[in-house]
Amino acid sequence: MRKTSIIFMALASMFAASCGDDSQMLGTASHYPKFLWVEAESVPTKSVIDLDFSHDAKNDPNCYAELQFVDNDGNPIKTDVMEVKANGALSEDNSFRVKSGEESVELEIRFAPEAKAGKYQGYLRLADYNLDRFDNTVLPAGEAVDAFQWTVYYDKKMNPLAKGLMWVAIAIAACLLLWIVVLRPIFYPRFGKFRKSVLIEKDGKKIGQQNFVFTGARQVVFASKKVQQSTLNRIFCGEIRTMVNANIATPIKFTPRKKSAVVTGMGYAANPNPMPRSGVATISNAQQKLTITLR
Repeated sequence: MRKTSIIFMALASMFAASCGDDSQMLGTASHYPKFLWVEAESVPTKSVIDLDFSHDAKNDPNCYAELQFVDNDGNPIKTDVMEVKANGALSEDNSFRVKSGEESVELEIRFAPEAKAGKYQGYLRLADYNLDRFDNTVLPAGEAVDAFQWTVYYDKKMNPLAKGLMWVAIAIAACLLLWIVVLRPIFYPRFGKFRKSVLIEKDGKKIGQQNFVFTGARQVVFASKKVQQSTLNRIFCGEIRTMVNANIATPIKFTPRKKSAVVTGMGYAANPNPMPRSGVATISNAQQKLTITLR
């Protein structure tokens, strides 16, 4: 009786075929989802199995081998998880047929977007054949035989646009954090714990008194109307806090300096200046007959 056989000679993959065991590495498939205008993309593995049919098998045009991808427990790999193309043809059950006249078969393995990322492993099984031997092993009639073990990895990636925007956002957040935590206190120092009781007198008569908190502001202004400040300026530069009193026609500005405040304002004289955090200071304007005492 004529002996027909097949040998799987080599596995040429896009990736190194080394898994620490006898399993053949078929590569890594990847997928990323759609994000905004960048469409989803699935990249399959691509590998080539070289075949070496015996001389008798090559001379028999009816000689074939049906191979199927199964898991380590021998269960067929479901096509809603993994899809296999052999020589460009999509298989309905992740199996394909090779004939004795073929010298190799090109495989593409693609995973469903919903499949779990990670390692997939199983066997390439001789499910149906009319051969007598595989390598040096006599094939039992009508029984399936595992040809070799395979391993494929599935990598789920972030959409490149989403990834790029994420890194831009991280860079912006890092710059903001650097500015707010490190640089802003240098360029725009703020008042530490600082509060005063403010007494306002005009022509010797009391016209106003209140407690005012300087703490946390980068500048304090005593004026007849509130100083306008944009939200961005307040966030990036710090708060300008206003004590409003209609009798203060010309603004008085207080700028932090360690545990004191430098007082500036057209027509005003402050004593002492800088004004200490603790103790009494007097600000006067002779022209307006205005005296402000801060305790």
